[in-house]
Amino acid sequence: ALSRDGVYSIGRAESEDGKIWLKNENPVIAPDADNFQEKAIKEPAVIYDGEKVNLFFVSVTIENRFRIMIASSNDTIGFFRSDKDLISIPESDLKLVSISEPSVIFKDDYLWMYYTASDADGRSYIFLAKASLENPLSWISESRAPVFVPQTGKTDSFDQYSVMAASVIGILSANGRELYRMYYCASAVETGAYHLGLAGSFDGINFERYVYNPILHYGRSPSAIIFRNNLLV
Repeated sequence: ALSRDGVYSIGRAESEDGKIWLKNENPVIAPDADNFQEKAIKEPAVIYDGEKVNLFFVSVTIENRFRIMIASSNDTIGFFRSDKDLISIPESDLKLVSISEPSVIFKDDYLWMYYTASDADGRSYIFLAKASLENPLSWISESRAPVFVPQTGKTDSFDQYSVMAASVIGILSANGRELYRMYYCASAVETGAYHLGLAGSFDGINFERYVYNPILHYGRSPSAIIFRNNLLV
């Protein structure tokens, strides 16, 4: 959330049906200029490991450096922060300058994080990193290349300029096979409107776009969950 003072913090709300939400009065994490040299924190991604809640988020430093960090909680209200930068801007020929929008899932006894990396012109790509369940502070990039890229050159495509804000969820297909669905935000041009797309994968790395994309016009930053046997986006 953005305050009247122009500061981004992370809040908490709870719901019994996934539709009507009651907000806490205060943010659970606010920027800490003294200890973390930051001016904003935003774009939370939460995962429960069976003992505690791990909250991944984007921290923006006073020098405008972007990093992905983690905080943990036993009650979803009081969070203990780590001072370690989990993800750095990928070294790539794409000349990336910022990272944002983490999405974390459990897969094959690992934590998998999908995140957005952007260049100076605002063109964005989706990258993947992994960490062991025993050490969520140590992440290794899947590769130097992104796992999901814009459909550059397809002028009729809604996602030919940027893809970003991946929300990945694992579900069982009709034949009992694990399927990974990626809901993502995309734009056709640098200053164009954002729409939501869908892509599927059986390994969490190689994704195939849904033939009827976009699934929703004029949307941004999706989040997908299974709630009472329903898929909510």
